[in-house]
Amino acid sequence: MNNWRRWAVALLLALPSAAYAQRTILGLVHDSTGRPVAGITVGLGLGPRTVSDTTGHFRLGGVPNGPTRLLILCPSDTAR
Repeated sequence: MNNWRRWAVALLLALPSAAYAQRTILGLVHDSTGRPVAGITVGLGLGPRTVSDTTGHFRLGGVPNGPTRLLILCPSDTAR
């Protein structure tokens, strides 16, 4: 088998596992006094986003493995 064909086969075999290499981030949004804050958007910029519930909890799925920087948007941030 040619070298390029070996690489192509290896790449095709690796793609499905890379597509499933995702995780879910669970978190809690609270203010400086520790009270939960609802309605806060949490996301990855242009990637997946979610909103904190009435208890301040959020669940963000579809997050790629590796280092992650979360984007937190408060309602007052979107009004600017």
